[in-house]
Amino acid sequence: MKGKNTLDNESDVRAFLKKCGKFVHVTNDWSNYSTGHIKNSILMTSLAFRSTTNYTANNVLGNELLLQLYDNRYLENNKDLLFKARLSTKDLICVYANTPSELLNTLICWRVMQQNGIPLKNLYYLNFDFRTLSSDLITQKNPVWKPVQNNYNFVGNLISADEIAKKIKKNDKNFRILDVRPTPDFQGITKKWPINGNIKTSFNLPWTNLFVPNATNTGPSYTFKSKKEIENIIKGEPYNTKESNETAITCNTSGEGSALYFAMIAILYYPLKNVKTFEGSWNVWNNLYAKCPCKYPSNIPNLK
Repeated sequence: MKGKNTLDNESDVRAFLKKCGKFVHVTNDWSNYSTGHIKNSILMTSLAFRSTTNYTANNVLGNELLLQLYDNRYLENNKDLLFKARLSTKDLICVYANTPSELLNTLICWRVMQQNGIPLKNLYYLNFDFRTLSSDLITQKNPVWKPVQNNYNFVGNLISADEIAKKIKKNDKNFRILDVRPTPDFQGITKKWPINGNIKTSFNLPWTNLFVPNATNTGPSYTFKSKKEIENIIKGEPYNTKESNETAITCNTSGEGSALYFAMIAILYYPLKNVKTFEGSWNVWNNLYAKCPCKYPSNIPNLK
């Protein structure tokens, strides 16, 4: 466990429990939790943390309003949810996914905790399938945790659409935009939004590339690739993203970006101040582009 933010084997789990660490089982189905979970685990759903607002060209009134809406959700709603879950900024906390399909939900929960002031040194991700643990570590009992103080402090690491647009206009050579959507989304082939494409100067780094493939090679497993492999991806061509670069992570809405955010700050340990998430991502950007394409430059294929 020392010097890392992942629990990689059963020995790590046992050591974590000896330190009174709290586990968070992330699933949107109560039955998945109730049939068996790691000892000292609570159930958490990422849906409680996520804004499902789909911004349209008519209700995008300006980036300051958009960012304020997202900030308010983090500052008020998320703090209250963490408080009610009895998760303290002093706790050791490890999140784990019920299935690989819930990887992103799990990392969203991890990111919300970190961005609301739970120290990086206290936050972990279970880097394998919890069902492979010995039976003495699995239970159906719910833990009883003491109430905690609501002393969260929003640390953000956000970047706005206007800030991104200004850096593109300035041709800032130290600035990187990494878009972690599937390649068809990035290229505008899939028609998910009123306007489909990507932010000008952005690079496509699909979030699934950060994980070891599953046994059938049809998607990601629970496990991140090695630190060296991830470093080679992010620092290699075409991304060339070093620790000193200011990096904006974008995706469809900001959920998928949680995987790259974790990899950069909790595996490679890039400086927190240099790794920022664009809340709302393409959901916000495509509608800003619709209202003011000159201000929000984009690559839009086959736009007539």
